Amino acid sequence: MVNILPERAVLLIAVPVAVFQNVDTNQDGLLQPEEIKLNRERIIAQLSQSIEFQIGDSRGEVLDDQLMVSVHADSGQGTPQIEWLRQLKFPQDKLSLPIRIAFKDRLLSNEYLFQVKRVDGQELAKISSSHPSHIFFNNSWGTVESFFLEGWQHIVQGHDHLVFLVTLL
Repeated sequence: MVNILPERAVLLIAVPVAVFQNVDTNQDGLLQPEEIKLNRERIIAQLSQSIEFQIGDSRGEVLDDQLMVSVHADSGQGTPQIEWLRQLKFPQDKLSLPIRIAFKDRLLSNEYLFQVKRVDGQELAKISSSHPSHIFFNNSWGTVESFFLEGWQHIVQGHDHLVFLVTLL
């Protein structure tokens, strides 16, 4: 989730612990408070290198970074995650420009649903290996385009979906 406030942007991104390298020192698949404290800079560096966020052509000035641990309930089991709360300062005149979010590297092994809110509205998009970036508030069809492309790829990659479509035809 991203909230655009006067002169700053607040990002809250949950990332599975498994994507981080060299931070789970006891190799238990979880991150204990001591491990987060010990590897805080490494975790933030890996997130900063793998997630690009910009408004217009500006990447903003980092005001604050916070890390928290959570568990995402999925398929009857829990996935340990790091929640990254980052605050960035932007000039006031940049806040109405399009917002670009791009993921790279190991983070693309998962899918992320983003909601970006600002004074003039909100937009939703899915970021995944097949759609690694999105430009929010670029045009009024951004959300429709994002989900149409994701849905199209879902249909084309599923053999049962193709058989159904051929049957309909």
